[in-house]
Amino acid sequence: MIDGMSSSIRPPLIGPASPLRRLPAGLDTRQAMFWDGVRLALEMLDISNARLRDGLESIAEYGGGVDARTSQAMLDAWSFVDSAHRLRSLLRELPRLKQKTPPMQSIYRALQPSEALRHSVQHLQRDITRHAESGTPTWGTLSWQRMDSAEAGRAFILVPGAVRTMQNLGGLPSEPIVENPDHIVLSAFGAHLNVSNTYRAVENFTTALDRSLEEAFAVTDDRLGSDAVLTVEFTVDGQHLTPNGARSDRGTGS
Repeated sequence: MIDGMSSSIRPPLIGPASPLRRLPAGLDTRQAMFWDGVRLALEMLDISNARLRDGLESIAEYGGGVDARTSQAMLDAWSFVDSAHRLRSLLRELPRLKQKTPPMQSIYRALQPSEALRHSVQHLQRDITRHAESGTPTWGTLSWQRMDSAEAGRAFILVPGAVRTMQNLGGLPSEPIVENPDHIVLSAFGAHLNVSNTYRAVENFTTALDRSLEEAFAVTDDRLGSDAVLTVEFTVDGQHLTPNGARSDRGTGS
């Protein structure tokens, strides 16, 4: 790894001790549902970002080609966009959340590009005809950069599919590269989102949110668990299934 450049490995956005995983038992049901939605949107965004970064590093190391890595990269990039848009929508409607504070306004600005990008493919089957003349790739393009040494780096553009235009696909980085890969940008039909910058903004927001919720929830030690997996064991006898027992495995709580 290049000296001074951060590793691509990050701790999860939502740690096991996060208050988002330990909501107060007496919390209003509607508010609890919103916080569950925020937590899961953050975790889905986190997973999409990690998978996308790993996939792009694989392409950078082993080269491009016709394989599943193209579809995986596009899947993870668009999943990131969906999660960012969903997070923004949930936060805007969350009961009793102060909307005018600087941290909230900052995260809304960071997530804003996800709306235009998501809407650009919302009616893809209808809009293809309108965009056919420009030859824009159906699912857009992905660009990113990485440093191979302190003095040299590479810029990449992933153009999926057979239909492509080689105009306005990006160029050399205009901002410092602080990690590998960096400045991952998804572009489609005139809309763009810098995944790397958006993730860093979400990372800072989540850290501040955890601190705020820890203080707000400190009034009670009666907490709910985060998730549950229900398991039913059964045996097969001919055409019949006979349940043998059931159990519930829950996440952390009090």
